[in-house]
Amino acid sequence: PNLVIVDFLPNAISIGNGAFVNCSALITVNLPKVTSIGWHAFKNCSSLTTIDTSNLMEISNAAFDGCSNLTSIILRNTEQVCTVKKTNSWDNTVIYNGTGYIYVPDELVEQYKAATYWSNCSDKIKPLSEYVESEAQL
Repeated sequence: PNLVIVDFLPNAISIGNGAFVNCSALITVNLPKVTSIGWHAFKNCSSLTTIDTSNLMEISNAAFDGCSNLTSIILRNTEQVCTVKKTNSWDNTVIYNGTGYIYVPDELVEQYKAATYWSNCSDKIKPLSEYVESEAQL
């Protein structure tokens, strides 16, 4: 539970089911090559604020459920829309309940909004260029 930062090695391509459940101190996660995130992988990581990925292709059920401070999921993969297994992947997060957002490549915004299990949060999907702009203003 005291884990604060996780930097995945360049060759790590998946995060298993329940890998970081209840790591309430976890704040930062860097996922350079990860392509899949398992069921409940980050469940109840209440300090986690941002997930930034480059190659993510699949998010399993309730992967971020209970990440009450998760305000940004950044999906940089321009090759395809990331598959989501169910609509509950980010239940009990700021994204689902409030003002958080999911940032995707500009050219894929409409595809994400129309994709299965993404449509329930289509109002939370924003172009990646808006995230960059908001960071520049800080």
